[in-house]
Amino acid sequence: MLLFKSIRSKLLFFCLSLSLIPIAVITAVYSVRGYTALREHQVGELSLIAESKKTHLHTALNAKKGRTVDFSSDGFIRDTLEKINEGNHNRDRLIKSLNHHLIKNKRPLDPYISDIAILNTTGVVVASTNQRWIGQSYANTPLFTYGMKASYGDATVHQPLFCVFSKKNSMYVTAPLTSRRLASVKNIGIIINCYDLAILKDVMRTDVQMGMTGEVYLVNREKRMLTPSRFLENAPLRLIVDTKPVQKAITAGQEMTGIYPGYRGVSVVGVSINIPEYEWLLLAEVDKAELFAPLTSLGVVVLIVSTVCAVLVVVAGTLYSLSISKPINRLRLTTQRIASGELWRRVRMDSKDEIGELAASFNTMAEKLHRAIDEANRANEAKSLFLSSMSHELRTPMNSILGFAQVLKNDPHVTLADTQRQSVELILSSGNHLLELINDILDLSRIETGKLSISSEIILVDSVMEEVIAIIISIAAKYGVTIIDKFAQSGVYIIADRTRLKQVMTNLLTNAVKYNRKNGSVIVSYELRDNDMLRIKVEDTGYGIPEDKLGLLFQPFNRLGKELTNIEGTGIGLTITRRLVELMDGHIGIESVVEKGSTFYVDFKRVQKPVVGMVDTTPMQESQKIIDHKNRTILYVEDNPANLVLVQSILKRRPHIELLSAVTAETGIELARAKRPDVILMDINLPGMSGYEALQILRNGDETKKIPVVAISANAMLNDLEKGKVAGFFNYITKPISVNHFLQVMDDVLKETER
Repeated sequence: MLLFKSIRSKLLFFCLSLSLIPIAVITAVYSVRGYTALREHQVGELSLIAESKKTHLHTALNAKKGRTVDFSSDGFIRDTLEKINEGNHNRDRLIKSLNHHLIKNKRPLDPYISDIAILNTTGVVVASTNQRWIGQSYANTPLFTYGMKASYGDATVHQPLFCVFSKKNSMYVTAPLTSRRLASVKNIGIIINCYDLAILKDVMRTDVQMGMTGEVYLVNREKRMLTPSRFLENAPLRLIVDTKPVQKAITAGQEMTGIYPGYRGVSVVGVSINIPEYEWLLLAEVDKAELFAPLTSLGVVVLIVSTVCAVLVVVAGTLYSLSISKPINRLRLTTQRIASGELWRRVRMDSKDEIGELAASFNTMAEKLHRAIDEANRANEAKSLFLSSMSHELRTPMNSILGFAQVLKNDPHVTLADTQRQSVELILSSGNHLLELINDILDLSRIETGKLSISSEIILVDSVMEEVIAIIISIAAKYGVTIIDKFAQSGVYIIADRTRLKQVMTNLLTNAVKYNRKNGSVIVSYELRDNDMLRIKVEDTGYGIPEDKLGLLFQPFNRLGKELTNIEGTGIGLTITRRLVELMDGHIGIESVVEKGSTFYVDFKRVQKPVVGMVDTTPMQESQKIIDHKNRTILYVEDNPANLVLVQSILKRRPHIELLSAVTAETGIELARAKRPDVILMDINLPGMSGYEALQILRNGDETKKIPVVAISANAMLNDLEKGKVAGFFNYITKPISVNHFLQVMDDVLKETER
């Protein structure tokens, strides 16, 4: 994660974790304990309140039942009802007298009584404190049926109803009326005390502090609230309470304590108690939010304290992390600068702790590294100087050997005997082999030192393979090996260095020919692979390579025992080949079976065909070549007589060219000013003034500044060629001289002077 990428952020995170995790754990533990304790305490409080209200309710209702039984034992009421039932001729007077008795003597005894009614044996109201009741029939209602079934001295509390006569929510209590005159106990009617339902409100009222949301209420079997709600108006007999404790009480007769959604949809802590004799449920509840408000307040306090602690920890952690990360960052920056080449950089550190010791160790290591790199650079420079010197010293005599051999071979005026021609061929073959060895060693050196440049471009593979196969066919013929070209017109383009790709494929095909069987074959093919890759394969029918030696194949100077045979080779060709392939972002591999042959392959990324303009491919006409007979003058500055003689021999093929010579740069400059030659050939390593110094003097002179100067030198390192190009030489010819190449350069430069 990017957040923890730096040591500073890790230290801050560690400090925060170290301080906040214990706070969080302690807070969580105390919160859970506080939550549990507060819940248990509140549930206990609610249970006590509910039990208290249940007892209070029983007491109140028993009192109302006792009041009703007391009224049912009134002799005047019983005697008067009996006379009315018998059809006494003074019936109206009796009813009026009974009504008066109920109004004056009974109803005032209890302030909660709103009305009293006397029903006869048929369930008709014959007397009442409310005139609208008289004459109404209750024969088929629970009031009458339960009342008539009761025994003398019993009273029944009925479910509260809305009374249409008193326009109030009412609770009815009934008791039977019996005759005093008959020998057998016989119910002659019932008495109904109609109580205002507000009596339940007063019963449920509690003096115990229940906060802002606590309440105790009753619910009947129809889930209707019987008492007023603290939050909703007109709740009695209208509000349906369908909460979890009500459902459990109605379906299973179970009581409940705990946390659940209340009838308002708000989470509450509540206790429910069944009152089975009346089929009611008593509930005591308080909102959860209010109950746990102390914990919320505590949480806010804890949050504030934690925030303050976190800020303090961040400040302290920042200071602490800076004390650690700052020197480490200083060490990191110094490391980056050293890696970028500033080897003299060192870490400044004042602390004496472990980081200071680390910095001191790093400085010691950096100093040793600096010295080691300096030594390596000096050794590398010495190596480059040695290779350059070796190349120069070897190329100088090779120039004479190969040059004169070429002259002897190609001079039409010299006739050689067969043995002489074979000797010349042997000289050229051995010299070229030695030259290849020198070039391979120089290439390997440049690769290892990172000085070999790759000039990548989009190239058509077919054209490169066509050139390589054309070269290899003649070599294969000497070894009796057949080249089977399956590299059809693929039309595939890759990004590579054309010269280096040609070198790679030439090396692989040459090896496939040299290490093949007599009358063997080499198959050149290609394969289009996944991920837009091109695989070029070179398959031979040679003797194969054992599996245990495949790992040694690309080691320099390791020919896997072939150095004991008469097959020419240096042992570094495959090493160079692999390095070149890798420099061109390719991959080289081998599959080999002993006694059957080997398949070398190289993989390159395919690219789209480039869009290019038209190219003039008309063959060069003969008239374009420098074959005129106009007299030309060439000045050759060379201190080696053999090289001078060689160039004289080569230029005999151009009889119209006059060759002037000088053995020192100073003499050459004077001769150039006097004779104004068309071209100057300049050796680099001259006694006294070097070829580069002479070139600058020639360029600064009005008489000589336009004369093209061609370098001829045994300094054939890549940096030598680059240096010559930068200095301003028209061309740079390396020794040993290739006759054809030399003549081509002379033709080009003489042609240039005509413009």
